[in-house]
Amino acid sequence: MVLTSSMQPIRSTFLFDREKKLIALLGELGTPVSRTDFQKLLFLFCSNIHRANTIQSVTSTYEFIPYKFGAFSFTSYHDRTRLEAKGVLDPTIEDWALTKYGVDLANQSRTDDVQYFVKQYNNIRGDHLIAETYRHSPFTAIKSQIIDRVLKNDPRTKRRIQATIPKIQHHSLFTIGYQQRTLENYINLLLQNCVNTLCDVRKNPVSRRYGFSKKTLSNACANVGITYTHLPQLGIESEHRKNLQDSISYASLFTRYRTMTLPKVEQTVDRISADVRSGIRLALTCFEREARECHRSVLADTIMSPNVVVGSIPTCSTGYSVGESMRVRHL
Repeated sequence: MVLTSSMQPIRSTFLFDREKKLIALLGELGTPVSRTDFQKLLFLFCSNIHRANTIQSVTSTYEFIPYKFGAFSFTSYHDRTRLEAKGVLDPTIEDWALTKYGVDLANQSRTDDVQYFVKQYNNIRGDHLIAETYRHSPFTAIKSQIIDRVLKNDPRTKRRIQATIPKIQHHSLFTIGYQQRTLENYINLLLQNCVNTLCDVRKNPVSRRYGFSKKTLSNACANVGITYTHLPQLGIESEHRKNLQDSISYASLFTRYRTMTLPKVEQTVDRISADVRSGIRLALTCFEREARECHRSVLADTIMSPNVVVGSIPTCSTGYSVGESMRVRHL
């Protein structure tokens, strides 16, 4: 039935709410599940939770991006590594499988919604399961490489997927911060706004939030066809960001950036401006969710020209909607 591991589990295990749901789902399924099948089951399960509970924190459930086989969660694989290290998941096989300790945790987390979901989907696997996710959310299939195979007898869903592919709006330069975002929500916003180049303007591209250190963010972008570039010369030294408490301190910081930093990097700024004018849809990214609290807004103002329209990428609970058109929108 469920495979076990020889490794010793850590008994005082801290788990995020989303990890508890993942464990409960695996426990109810009862047998190891292939990587692709589990992604699709987890997606449908989380979608059901989201419909039932409109208010979710970033640790409550998983979000998904459109990937080569459809819905995919980077965070779930990050959590898989964590759960393997804690002795909850079996690290010795490719499938998703609980250890004996994991089964014990799952039995403590059983709920009616998990049982009901598994009764609906426990016998659906492979292409039939993938097709179900495409019908449920056409957006998750916009990057799929297997649409023709999976939906060969379903032209209606194919048309829905085609209609969901984001259309290029007149914005060409964007800004986006990752504060309080999941990696999946962030990537979805870039995709929905047809961004094809992400310029990281942090001086030091490291983060305690999963997904936003340079290597992980660069890999995530590459997996969905977005070019990632780190431009540390456009960042602000951390010591200059200390004691930012009010509009006066922010204004002083941004004046220093505009008058002392940007004149030294004119070639880089000019190159970004030229890229945008050439048709590249480019986003400037840093930490702060509010653009007015981030130097990227000053940089965007510098890049702007009569032929360049700037807009901050809007907040969206699902990551699937495009905000109204405007020159600059502060989140």
